[in-house]
Amino acid sequence: MGTFACLLMLVLVLFHTTASAAGPLPRLRSEGGRIVDPAGRTVILRGVNLGNWLLFEPGGLGDSMGRVADQHEWFSVLRDRFGEAERRRLIGLYRDNYITARDFDAVASFKFNIVRVGFDYELFEDDERPMQLRPDAFKYLDFAVAEAKARGMYVLFDLHGAQERQVDGKQGGRIGYNRFWKDSSAQERSLWLWDQVITRYKGDPTVIGYEALNEPWGGTREQLKDYCQRWYERLRRIDAEAIAVFPGWSDGIDFFGKPSDNGWTNAVFDMHFYPGSFDRPSAEKPVTPLINAKFIQEALPEWAARMKRLETPLLIGEMNVVLKDAGGGEMTRRYYDFAAEQGWAVTFWTLKELTRRGGVGTRMWMLTTNRDPMPAVDIRTSPIEEIETAFRNFATMPLVTDPDLLHWLTTDEKPRPLPTTRPDDAAPVHTGEQPR
Repeated sequence: MGTFACLLMLVLVLFHTTASAAGPLPRLRSEGGRIVDPAGRTVILRGVNLGNWLLFEPGGLGDSMGRVADQHEWFSVLRDRFGEAERRRLIGLYRDNYITARDFDAVASFKFNIVRVGFDYELFEDDERPMQLRPDAFKYLDFAVAEAKARGMYVLFDLHGAQERQVDGKQGGRIGYNRFWKDSSAQERSLWLWDQVITRYKGDPTVIGYEALNEPWGGTREQLKDYCQRWYERLRRIDAEAIAVFPGWSDGIDFFGKPSDNGWTNAVFDMHFYPGSFDRPSAEKPVTPLINAKFIQEALPEWAARMKRLETPLLIGEMNVVLKDAGGGEMTRRYYDFAAEQGWAVTFWTLKELTRRGGVGTRMWMLTTNRDPMPAVDIRTSPIEEIETAFRNFATMPLVTDPDLLHWLTTDEKPRPLPTTRPDDAAPVHTGEQPR
């Protein structure tokens, strides 16, 4: 058996957790700045996002299906070519095969105990029939809960793409389109949607909680706080136990104030950290570990002090070092270790993305990817049969796991001391989904 195969079979458990596949998961809550179990013991939540599944982001396929800007364009091309019914059928094939049971096995191979599942509103309702559940509305969320439960994992649901789009980037589903904050009916529809989701999973401790919106930066901080207040009140009318996750602005959470002052209990804040991840190396500006080292040594302790004042844990809902020259798996592990010391949670972005060339490279947004090159298929020109075949192949194509990340996220080996940073080393905090 080769080294890689041995790594895949590692069963080392790094951190204490009360989660177990042998029985029901304990209900977790936010208390005193940490996430704890019913006995008040800190539970370390280490996990990953299931990105590019229930909201499509073109970077997740590496242009292997042709070049499209965002989900809106992707859906529009399929609709224009084949009609709305066929568009829905094809997208169903995509979702059926992009994330399957083997992907949850991949999550388990990293000894993770939580998955963050972002979804798009169009799973639940049609714009032509607002506030009417589609017959198959819960197909994929139910699947995620069942697969996670079977492996002793928690699920956090977040509304990644809201009605009329809460942010004008591809992470919201449509670049350059953001009417959510000006359209009260879109906001009301989103709250109605949350009523349906929360009612569905109330009482199931596998669903640890809900995040109001993903990266909702299309309005103002005041609008976001007001929306979150209304969302929280709806949540608590239905479920008094689920963790309420409040999404931070691109640069912070201070505008929310202290949760207890807002009447919020069992609350967690979410921030996304990608220092240096979008840099393109050059001879004049090579990528080094220093940006991440500075962020971990200086910015994260500031966040720890802030969260202690707020008496609230932090969810690092998205993070990635991306570039191997920036520290790779070992640097990624340091983020998880820091969060564990604080009683926070981390969900890496993302489990899987696919590329034309296949294989593990030096710039990895994902933990797993296709092993072999993908055949050329273009949703604009390829016959429908070829598109169908490509979607079906997602479930069976050979995958490869990044051995660097697998090692550092499963070993009990401690990372080496961080490199020394200089006062003039910049440490910009990039947040959210950016062009890849």
